[in-house]
Amino acid sequence: MAVSQLALPAPSFRFSGLFICLIGLLLIAYSIALRIEPAVLGHPVLQSLHLTNENLTEIMLKYQFPMVFTFILAGLLIDIFGPRFWLVVALILTIAGNDFYSEATSLQEILIGRILIGFAHPFIFIGALKLGVDWLPKNHLGFYIGLLFAVLLLSPELFQPSFIAVSQHLGWDNTLNSLMALGGVLMLCLIVTCRLKSFAPGFASMNLVSVLRGGKIWILCIVSCLGWMSNTFLLNWGAIFLNKGLHFLPSLALGTVQNAFLFFALGAVFFGTLTDISRKPRLWLVLGYFFAALTFAATVAAPELSKLTVGNLFLATSFLTSTAIICYVLASDLFGAANSGFAFGLIAFVTTIGNTWFALFNTYLLAPIMRSQTTTALSSYMYLLALVPFALVLGSLLAIKLRKPKTLFAD
Repeated sequence: MAVSQLALPAPSFRFSGLFICLIGLLLIAYSIALRIEPAVLGHPVLQSLHLTNENLTEIMLKYQFPMVFTFILAGLLIDIFGPRFWLVVALILTIAGNDFYSEATSLQEILIGRILIGFAHPFIFIGALKLGVDWLPKNHLGFYIGLLFAVLLLSPELFQPSFIAVSQHLGWDNTLNSLMALGGVLMLCLIVTCRLKSFAPGFASMNLVSVLRGGKIWILCIVSCLGWMSNTFLLNWGAIFLNKGLHFLPSLALGTVQNAFLFFALGAVFFGTLTDISRKPRLWLVLGYFFAALTFAATVAAPELSKLTVGNLFLATSFLTSTAIICYVLASDLFGAANSGFAFGLIAFVTTIGNTWFALFNTYLLAPIMRSQTTTALSSYMYLLALVPFALVLGSLLAIKLRKPKTLFAD
């Protein structure tokens, strides 16, 4: 009886866990707000510092490079020292980077600020995931991860009009100062609420070797990367493809892609919750990828379908491929709380690198085709897009190999 009582979290711990995870979601939204900041507030910055559009592109890219290559380091350090410390460090870096950006008198100062913010983002992303692992019961983790990815996807759409409205009222410099103040408030809330010790075990360096030597982590990385391929295409080239390739009106094509964001977010929360209820994450991952392959293939292989049908197939594909978030649930189950941060970081790194190359591949092939608008070239490209449903089927087959430990999510 005494053992079972010790194993159950106290009510105060449960309440603190929910509040801490809410802070984790707010941290993700805050990080995304700083990520899109130059794109929304770029014109006043350009005018005040007499910069060109090429400079603005460079500013955006300086965020991306440190972000991609910091995921693994962030996961490892968060496993060793815990999420609280590194989330505080990341917030300090984002506030400092935002200060460089708001007070910049040259392009170099802006670039320094963007590098600091880009370096901090992986710590916020992995740290927010780790908060869920450390502070939530396992039967709530899927819902939390799904909600986290929903915030990740929907934040740009929500913040862009908000930024524009606030900057018009306060001015862009005061808007940036307000963002710094918001970061300070979040940091204070994190420090105050994370005073209690979570029930997560400590970092195990020997387990790290077994994680790398085992094949499951690499299967998870590949499965996650393959699952995001269709969304990489839909979100980056979907509107142009629908407009130029399938003759959608520009407004209809853009609206379809914007709805794809929403459907992915809804799917992430839905499948995360379904995973918690059914306790069969591998099943929903396999089924989601398989049916997403069918809907994407139907979109590409049957251009004679009505525009309404094609649009619905696009949305269905986005909804079904949201099952990619289950890879993070499985990572927590397979590697435990002690090494989940490192597993999260490795999955995020491989997924980001793989889909960046896929986006470049599409840019290289699709841009000249859309400029020429020749039927032959477009048909050839549509055949190449058959690689996407093939990749999803491959991902579903690989996911079958991810057998769950008997002590977790037992059937």
